[in-house]
Amino acid sequence: MRGRILIIICLFLLVFIITAFTLLGCGGRVVDEPMTTTTAAGATTTTTTTTSTSTSTSTSTSTSTSTTTTLLWESLDSGVTTDLNKVMFVSSTVGWVVGDDDTILYTDDGGDTWQGRSSGFGLDLNNLFFVNTTTGWVVGDDGVILKTEDAGVTWTSQESGTDAILKSVFFNNDTNGWIVGNDQLFWQTTDGGDNWELQSNSWSAWLGDVFFVSDCGWITPYDGSGSTIIYRTTDEGGTWTDVDAHCRANNIFFADENNGWVVGRYGIIAHSTDGGSTWATQGVGSNILR
Repeated sequence: MRGRILIIICLFLLVFIITAFTLLGCGGRVVDEPMTTTTAAGATTTTTTTTSTSTSTSTSTSTSTSTTTTLLWESLDSGVTTDLNKVMFVSSTVGWVVGDDDTILYTDDGGDTWQGRSSGFGLDLNNLFFVNTTTGWVVGDDGVILKTEDAGVTWTSQESGTDAILKSVFFNNDTNGWIVGNDQLFWQTTDGGDNWELQSNSWSAWLGDVFFVSDCGWITPYDGSGSTIIYRTTDEGGTWTDVDAHCRANNIFFADENNGWVVGRYGIIAHSTDGGSTWATQGVGSNILR
């Protein structure tokens, strides 16, 4: 009797062991152990180690690593507390910033340090443009146009013929330039700013920004005007056409004669691939983009 009981117990244990090994996938199991680390540069690295074991004495381990880079912005000390309105770099190291209360800042080390370079005119400065490391222009309130040829150490005034607020300046070489401002005002120079000629137009909106690529140019209305129209030229400002960008644009940039972007009210970003003839919205938010 005892012998039969032992046989039954052994059979039961054998069935249990076979069933258990079957449920574990024929004697093996896989363990994934993810580990996430973040580097000081902002790159997040996720490492997954996969270990397979079986009833035999062998064990295999494989590791895969994927890296996702997070872009970071570093705060730099400007040395001033006034509102800063525009920044421009002509290389990876040389750049300028302009702002209110005659603020002009210069860097030659990529922004690690900034040097103050006042124009001496005491006005709010709204925009700037440099064609190289030494020659540039600044525009601002009361119709002020300033030019430097020594990287901003000294500045000379150029005549605009107005006391309106000038919003933006752009040059496509060291002689041909454009300025836009309040009161639908728009100037052009062909001699490096020695003479600025006021251009006639029938536009109803104040003007906020100007950008050129070769003969092709674009002007956006000042955001406060409420207009969604962008003015476009293909003959270096000889004639202009109106194009609806479907957003109240504040700032415009073109990478070439076809591909450009505008940003503006309500977080809207609009993109054009045909030189500004048509525009498609790329993003919509709630903040004003400048």
